[in-house]
Amino acid sequence: MKTSEQFSFLKLENEVLESAIKQVNQDYNVIQIFYNKSVHSQYSHLIINLEHQKDIDKLK
Repeated sequence: MKTSEQFSFLKLENEVLESAIKQVNQDYNVIQIFYNKSVHSQYSHLIINLEHQKDIDKLK
C-alpha cells in the first residue's frame, strides 16, 4: 500500500500538530491516522499506523 501524496483531514486547531502530521506523511509510509479530540480534558489522542516496523522504531 502506498501513502497518498496528499491527504485531507479536518482543520485541526493546532498548527504545530497539523504540520507534524504532514511531515510524518512525507517521511514515512502512513497506513492510517486516527485523531480523537477530547472534549472534557486537555488531552487528545493521535494514533499513526506506519507500514514498516523500522520506521516506527525510528519515529519513537
